[in-house]
Amino acid sequence: MKRIITQIKNIERIEKELKNNYAGVIALQLDEERFMQIPTPYLYKDKNIYLFFTHNDEIYDEIQFDSNVAFTIVRDIKVNKNRKNDPTASYHFCATKISGIIRKVDDMKFIEELKKSYANKYSAKTDKRNLDFNIIDRVVVIDTEEIYSIEEIGG
Repeated sequence: MKRIITQIKNIERIEKELKNNYAGVIALQLDEERFMQIPTPYLYKDKNIYLFFTHNDEIYDEIQFDSNVAFTIVRDIKVNKNRKNDPTASYHFCATKISGIIRKVDDMKFIEELKKSYANKYSAKTDKRNLDFNIIDRVVVIDTEEIYSIEEIGG
């Protein structure tokens, strides 16, 4: 078995991955004994990750704000069997991890702007006048401290 791992350093390529993907996994500590990984849709904006919660979401109430979290996306890439450098590859993916501090977003004007951006990303085919934003009334930001991205090919 062979693995080729390449670190991606091109910020434009990394940002394209973050903008074009629809879901990721946030890993966070809820208390001293409990850690959780939650798959979730997200919004990437201004080098930060924004997550949206409902008013009765129990996870939101348990988040330890101003603590370190990690957020990861993985995109499967179709294997190109005609590659000259590795015709035996059976998998190919790109993964990006963001580490940072999780904080509440309290600015109502900014929250409204984020909701519109969220709707544009996830409701592209829906009439925006009929959207119910009540399901995403709490917003958190992962204030990015580090972005790490790799591409892996193997088989």
